[in-house]
Amino acid sequence: MSIFLVIETVEDYNKSSYCMLSVYILGDPDRALRGIYLLLFVVNYLIPLAIISFLYTITAWHLWFHVAPGVNTLKGKRAQLETSKRRVVRMLIIVTCAFALCWLPPQVVHVMTCDLAHIQPIVSFVCF
Repeated sequence: MSIFLVIETVEDYNKSSYCMLSVYILGDPDRALRGIYLLLFVVNYLIPLAIISFLYTITAWHLWFHVAPGVNTLKGKRAQLETSKRRVVRMLIIVTCAFALCWLPPQVVHVMTCDLAHIQPIVSFVCF
């Protein structure tokens, strides 16, 4: 969000201060705003999702193929260990999907705001 430090200004209008985006300093305002929101989509959503997916995949891989010492001798514990591994892997998948599904709607609204200026406020509210 640090890009907004550069393009946001505080204007004094009738002795009431309010913030206003001044994207005109970046060129064409429509293209600048679209570029900013696409940058935020990549930085705030796609990169974290890729990192989380990659790290959780490595974690699940090591967990699934790791053999605990003494498991081969205790057959009763092997089934319990497999069940525990499945639960952990399922939890990692659920956390990744929850992140992806919860953060996707606001990111889509940001990107679509450039094209659909007439987006309904209730849709924006529900997505956020």
